[in-house]
Amino acid sequence: MKTLIYFEKKNLAPKGGPAGYLYNLNKYLCDKDDIVFLDTLNGNNSKKKIFNLLPEFVKNKLRIMKRTKNYKRMLEGGYAKVNLNDYDAVHFHDCFIMYSCRKSLDNYQGRVILTIHTPKPPFLEMIEDIYSNEERKKYSYRKKYFEEMTKYAFERATDIIFPCEYADESYFHLWNEYEKIKEKNIGKYHYLPTGIIPATVKIDRNEIRNKYGIPEDAFVFCFVGRHNEVKGYDILKKLGEKLLRENKNVYFICCGNIQPLKGLNHNHWIEVGWTNDPHSIINASDCFVLPNRETYFDLILLEVLSLGKIVLASNTGGNKYFINNIGIKLYDNYEEMVENAKNIINIDKNNISSIENNNRKLFNEEYTYDIFGKRYHNMIEDIINHGGR
Repeated sequence: MKTLIYFEKKNLAPKGGPAGYLYNLNKYLCDKDDIVFLDTLNGNNSKKKIFNLLPEFVKNKLRIMKRTKNYKRMLEGGYAKVNLNDYDAVHFHDCFIMYSCRKSLDNYQGRVILTIHTPKPPFLEMIEDIYSNEERKKYSYRKKYFEEMTKYAFERATDIIFPCEYADESYFHLWNEYEKIKEKNIGKYHYLPTGIIPATVKIDRNEIRNKYGIPEDAFVFCFVGRHNEVKGYDILKKLGEKLLRENKNVYFICCGNIQPLKGLNHNHWIEVGWTNDPHSIINASDCFVLPNRETYFDLILLEVLSLGKIVLASNTGGNKYFINNIGIKLYDNYEEMVENAKNIINIDKNNISSIENNNRKLFNEEYTYDIFGKRYHNMIEDIINHGGR
């Protein structure tokens, strides 16, 4: 039995989305020969290096040109890069790439597996979050076609894997057709919690605190991610305004590009900006805040667990999967968020280490890459042999 993961191996990377999900999975699968990645292109690193040197406005123009080219290819094409009939199952991680292979899938008899990685329906993610303002105005008509492509993927798949039953929560209220689509295809759904390579700390807690002028005894909240409303950055700022006004020994430290929303103008609100070492920042904090309005199954939460830090998170999407864990405090509204934050600040110092150890234990027992890999391997075998049932 052989399974193809329809994703270029050269594009695996420790980041969000399918690239990060599969990067962690590959750590387990790298010595297996029954599950393989798409590896048809060698890539051109020189072109990538040149692209990185270009001015941002030129990069944006090239990205728009590439998306337009890919859109036309999806509409006109339809063939996979390899012969799918050489595999018992093919696992797609993108609705639109799957749609671009539709002619190859017409006569394919194996299992067609789909995993989606977006916190909102893929056609909305494409139009609202990937397309630029210029594209949204010019190509608003494409939304209906992207919706049809997304619907095709759900209909054609024989199996649909989500990390947990809450990961598609936003689909119900953002996509009118989704309830009917899921009801019609409910037998296809499988649930497989993600696992990751544990986060590593490069710089110790004291050095980080000294670098940013944070006292050793200060209580520090940390945020990592895009500074936008979907990620709840505006809610984080509202929390910061209240806590910083009431507590002289509380700090907030944020990682990620400072746009489109800016941070608070307060000497206890620290913006690190983009960094390739967020884990050292998280490790130097006391509580990680995950205030997403919509969320899928955020890998950063698993990274934080591996570091043992207490989490304050919105009770939405994949976050709900962690509802009964002592080191993860979920909230339903802003008032509850504030209450939970104050309770976390007031946790007895002797209890914090116990809670942090519980979070590390939870990670090691449930969310390591090898546990994830074994579960994935078993699920794929079950799907091929028994249709996952």
